[in-house]
Amino acid sequence: LLNHLQFFLWASLSGGLLFQCFPPYSGSMISHSKGFTFLEVLVVLILIALASSLVATNVGKSSGHKRTVFFIKKVQSMCLKARQRAMINGHSQSFVISSSQRSCWIVPENKVEIPESITIEGENVKTNEEDYYVIRFYPDGSSSGGILFFKTNEATIFRLKVDVLTGIIELINDQA
Repeated sequence: LLNHLQFFLWASLSGGLLFQCFPPYSGSMISHSKGFTFLEVLVVLILIALASSLVATNVGKSSGHKRTVFFIKKVQSMCLKARQRAMINGHSQSFVISSSQRSCWIVPENKVEIPESITIEGENVKTNEEDYYVIRFYPDGSSSGGILFFKTNEATIFRLKVDVLTGIIELINDQA
């Protein structure tokens, strides 16, 4: 601290001799040009194009995935509806999937179309004919049971398990 104070006093007593030896820098580091260079504009446009293409790709994927999940949840709700009807009405109810017609339904309701991106396979599910999967729900709450596999691009994304004894329907996400 003492050395700094001595230097300050020497510099002030010498009449600013130190500062006369080193004149202040007169040049400016900041350019006074107006506007942007072509290269700067080009870089910004490329970054905007890349960002927008990433957003568009992700939005397209998520909307297709949302439609797939919506359909699978619709199938789950149709199975729940068939089980509830069987228990309330005292008559068995069937949930049917037809591979050739690409549709599914609860007898006697309207058919729901299966999206082209989805294939459905069954395990331990009764079949009436070679392309029909049928899950029957009985008045006591039980069912014929089985597992439905929902696939896109040959990869299973969801499984719908129907318990034989209780008729409880469980949707399992195989993507997580």
